[in-house]
Amino acid sequence: MSLRILIPQARKAAQARPAGYIDALLAGGKVNGDILEIDQATWEAVQAKFADGKEHPLPSLATRGAHFAAALARATSRVLAGQPIRVPDAVEAARAEYCHGCDKFRKSDQRCGLCGCCIGQPILDKLKWSGESCPDNPPKWVTYNEPS
Repeated sequence: MSLRILIPQARKAAQARPAGYIDALLAGGKVNGDILEIDQATWEAVQAKFADGKEHPLPSLATRGAHFAAALARATSRVLAGQPIRVPDAVEAARAEYCHGCDKFRKSDQRCGLCGCCIGQPILDKLKWSGESCPDNPPKWVTYNEPS
């Protein structure tokens, strides 16, 4: 599986990592404009090599895939029920504040250490999805329903 990473975001995340992190990422993938295409195994190897041991570990790729598939199923159900699947910008911003302040938030790659969602990414960011809630117990934010 290949990942597409925005290089400017990777450079920003690299500021919190040891020297050589961004170079290892770029060397492990293919650069196309502002996008780095890198296979999942190489990505995980670079993450492991430069991990500081302080961040919450990501769930396995299989677990992240299962979480994403379940989120897609919930979004599909909401579409079929005529409910919105995207939250208003203000709700997304409030959710992001909770995530960025959480001890399970991984600053190095802008991901949730519990579910693995990519905070700030166009598709894999569950903050934008109305049918999603924080995976922490208790959740820091919950499913969004439009006010009646």
